[in-house]
Amino acid sequence: MKINCIACGHNFDVDEAYDDYEGPVRCWVCGTLLDIKTEEGHIRRLRVGGSLPRETTKEEPAKGAERKRPPGRAERPAAKKGSPATTASEG
Repeated sequence: MKINCIACGHNFDVDEAYDDYEGPVRCWVCGTLLDIKTEEGHIRRLRVGGSLPRETTKEEPAKGAERKRPPGRAERPAAKKGSPATTASEG
């Protein structure tokens, strides 16, 4: 079955596994996520959008939670007054 990406116009083939399918398909040329619905090898719906299933194995920090730096990555020290980094901007 051929699908025409409605974002970039590229035609691409999908195999028989998509003959009865509803869900996302990504255009491999432009990367647009297409939401499709097919029945018996015919496209019934094709639109830009959709979403891929998210992995739920990682714990996400709560909104507003402070992100921690990985071990060994300290804050950068502030430039000292009179150093080349500060004298160029002061001038």
